[in-house]
Amino acid sequence: MTTLIAFDSDVLIYAASPGHPLGQPVTRLFTGPSPVGIGSVLLLPEILTKPTRGNSDTELRALASLLSRLTLLPFNEPTARLGLTLGQSTDFAQLIRLTWPPPSKPEPTCS
Repeated sequence: MTTLIAFDSDVLIYAASPGHPLGQPVTRLFTGPSPVGIGSVLLLPEILTKPTRGNSDTELRALASLLSRLTLLPFNEPTARLGLTLGQSTDFAQLIRLTWPPPSKPEPTCS
């Protein structure tokens, strides 16, 4: 069983901001071998529009570096369903971690 991390735009934006307290734990995930995790191709316009429009080369390079370490999935029905399932989750761990293949029974969570 392999653990795979799914990234959303907000955590990548925090990680690209040096010293951001919410970004530091995310940045540490990017120290391992590539790919670090997965994301949807929708991340591209979500996180690159502002720095491109604002001519922020430093931020753009930082975000592009993070994106280059992800496997970007096409935005299709299975990806949309996965995003919806994760977005409806109330368990924070489920929002950032996917176990692939899915376990046959739910794993215990810490309360």
